[in-house]
Amino acid sequence: MLLKELSEAIGVSGAEDGVRGVILNAIKDHVEDIRIDPMGNVLAVKRGNGSQPDALRVMITAHMDEVGFMVMGIEGDGTLRVAQIGGFDARILPALRLIIGKDRLPGVIR
Repeated sequence: MLLKELSEAIGVSGAEDGVRGVILNAIKDHVEDIRIDPMGNVLAVKRGNGSQPDALRVMITAHMDEVGFMVMGIEGDGTLRVAQIGGFDARILPALRLIIGKDRLPGVIR
């Protein structure tokens, strides 16, 4: 369920609020301290019980943003002109399915 929520959350670079919300909801009951830094990163701490002073420490890191597009204009036939956000190989684009905007409209690249 969590993987599905994360996969379906919109998290284009610079607008990761949806992914951040899923992460915060998933970890809130399992950590003692949560902080969001000025860049929007989630920093959370789960302290050990201190019973083993030489115990290993673990850090988990991950990206929460994804590549996407910014709509730059709309043509008369409804076709969108877009600009790339993030880096990817343009050869993967034909027939790629998209979710467009806050209303999550379906789209496809032709």
